[in-house]
Amino acid sequence: MPGFPSDLRLDILVVVMDACRLRLLSDGVSAAQDLRRACSAVIDAMPQSPAAAEALRNLSLASQTVGDFSGALDYLAAACPGLGGTDRSFLNLGTAASAAGKQEEAVRAFAELVRRYPLSALVPDAWAGAARSWSAQGRYDEAGKAFARLSDSQEYFLKAPDVLLEWARNGYRAEGVRASGQIAEIYRRFSSLELQGEQADEVLLGFGDLMSEAGMDREAQTVWHRVSQGSRVCAGTA
Repeated sequence: MPGFPSDLRLDILVVVMDACRLRLLSDGVSAAQDLRRACSAVIDAMPQSPAAAEALRNLSLASQTVGDFSGALDYLAAACPGLGGTDRSFLNLGTAASAAGKQEEAVRAFAELVRRYPLSALVPDAWAGAARSWSAQGRYDEAGKAFARLSDSQEYFLKAPDVLLEWARNGYRAEGVRASGQIAEIYRRFSSLELQGEQADEVLLGFGDLMSEAGMDREAQTVWHRVSQGSRVCAGTA
């Protein structure tokens, strides 16, 4: 940009990058290349600046938009030293990769969150995401270990009780009817939350279906009866 003072030129590059990012959010894949060019220009002009770190995160978003989750993870990892709030970005990337069926990339993103931000409030979400991705690949042992990382996360289960059902289902996929003891134990954990409402009922019904499939007919009938009677408070099976 000849003729512009250097500071103004840098400001313009950042404004162009931000505009391209907004266009990506509205137009999707068709805008990815423009965002890449704008980000590259910012990085070339200000390689060690916070703006360059933001450009790397935008490059991650562009890569994610076109389905390149491995590249997206590499850009995001490079952005970390100069950018705050990146634990959420790793979580979002892992979730998007998993939804796209890119389970290996998803696990890598979740693992990076745990490694880089071990004290983040999002660590339980990362373990749950990794467990889902491993389970989706049929790697039930790894998934079970990831779910077990949540054992002490009572507050997390209060906001995401369905993860307990996913944990129980993973155990059943791994061991079949031999997982009945594990299913019962996880159900007791769910019951101890004493949740109320529609979400609690949906998880209860899920446990009932799983118990029936696992040959736990008496327990399944107890769960179904409790829901049919309109009881919205979880209680343990007899």
